[in-house]
Amino acid sequence: MAFLYGELQESMPKRLKSTFAFLTRTWDVKNIKSAVRGLREPEGKPHLMPFGELPEETLRRMAESDDVEHLLSLLAKSKYSFLKDFFHQQDELLGWEDLLDKHVLEESWKEVLSEKQLAVLKPYFAAKIDGKNILLLMRGKRLE
Repeated sequence: MAFLYGELQESMPKRLKSTFAFLTRTWDVKNIKSAVRGLREPEGKPHLMPFGELPEETLRRMAESDDVEHLLSLLAKSKYSFLKDFFHQQDELLGWEDLLDKHVLEESWKEVLSEKQLAVLKPYFAAKIDGKNILLLMRGKRLE
């Protein structure tokens, strides 16, 4: 999928490239989730995709992290610095993943609504948001 996004971004006209750049954030979120899971499942180091807005060096260091504090320090100067405050409130993997998903979906939704060229993607992101909300509701019902 990362390869597909990269190929799409490379083949589109310059005037549209910046409008589709938000799709790479999805890979940042996937990489952060993989790195956190790797800390909790010590069987092996996580495989992070060198695609997205996070630099490859940061991804390499994230994969090598031995604890959450180190991982969070690597994200301190990125748009994901908000995770540090959240982690101390809720040390639960699902909470982290939900927060990351919410962040990327909110950012993407804002882009879709603000860029006329992205109007065609509105149903796609609306469906993704609806799906995530339904999943969260079902998970909440299961926990009751």
